[in-house]
Amino acid sequence: MLSEERANRLIKVLRRLLSFAIELEIITQNPASGLRLRHSIGRDQVWTREEVDTVVAKAMEMGLPGWAIGVRLGYDTAQRLSDVLNARWQEFDGEGIEFIQSKTKAKVWTPLTPETIALLS
Repeated sequence: MLSEERANRLIKVLRRLLSFAIELEIITQNPASGLRLRHSIGRDQVWTREEVDTVVAKAMEMGLPGWAIGVRLGYDTAQRLSDVLNARWQEFDGEGIEFIQSKTKAKVWTPLTPETIALLS
């Protein structure tokens, strides 16, 4: 028997597949959309500035500046991981960065700390 959480995940995958089928014009409507699934309680993972500094320093030591930038952007902007990974250089204006959020399609400009700006330089 499936747990509720696993069943929800399967329905989400089904919904995505059926949405893709609509894009391919295989079907015209998605019977899995509009279902009101109960969601599990989200969790927050809050890093301290010291933890961020430690991860960034280790990434730089290992020759992984992209990791360091990703961690700093995530910490500075509090954007979803997918939005941080999709950030584009042309959206950086020297002081902050504008994201087009993947979930809401909203444009959000966030300032960056001097440490992050230095990494981007």
